[in-house]
Amino acid sequence: MEFFHFGVDRLSGKLPQVIRDMVFEGMEWQKLEEKYGVSHSMIGKYRKRALRELEVIYDIRERSETAVLLS
Repeated sequence: MEFFHFGVDRLSGKLPQVIRDMVFEGMEWQKLEEKYGVSHSMIGKYRKRALRELEVIYDIRERSETAVLLS
């Protein structure tokens, strides 16, 4: 869970705050829409972009750990 927090903090733009509100605060999408002044579909796009970025962050971590183990 610590690395997930680390990864969320490294997301681009306003994604860290949106994802913190969504995941850690459990904020409903309607509240997110109101807070950030965006549409429902935009919240979905933020979520998808965050997932893509987190995949990259986790891939980098995995490759780094593998390199250390093999060295």
